[in-house]
Amino acid sequence: MPIDCCAPVRFLRAAFAPNDSIGVLLKTYRTGQVIQRIVPVTTATSDRFQAWLRHLNAHGWNAYVGVNAYRPGRSGAREAVAHVRHLFLEEDVDGPGLLAALSTRPDLPPPSYILHSSPGRLHVLWRVRDIAPSGVELLHEQLARGLLAHRAGTS
Repeated sequence: MPIDCCAPVRFLRAAFAPNDSIGVLLKTYRTGQVIQRIVPVTTATSDRFQAWLRHLNAHGWNAYVGVNAYRPGRSGAREAVAHVRHLFLEEDVDGPGLLAALSTRPDLPPPSYILHSSPGRLHVLWRVRDIAPSGVELLHEQLARGLLAHRAGTS
């Protein structure tokens, strides 16, 4: 199956407001080296930035994007979150089981995005608005506990 190089740009434009700044983390497990950038969505979706990410990925780097918007010029610390854009669950053992559990929960809307990161593993995101950064971590923890999902992925 060919790689859709436009998919990351479509996702970023759908998932964030045009004036948001986002956290991009790159890591190579070969050496443990990490690169972190907080950049405007317009920068992250630019041809130059996307080419840089593809180049690093082709050389063994993994790319991760935070699920919420950051204050420009800040680190990725919790206090730097400007806007909560998503609720997020991660499942590293039984992704199909998490999806089955979600399907039995009438109190939860369908996920906005489901990313299958590798066999059995997935990330589930709900697009949200009007949730204060101060309350989102407790909500993540409650969702993870209630659905028996990976709780380390809730900060």
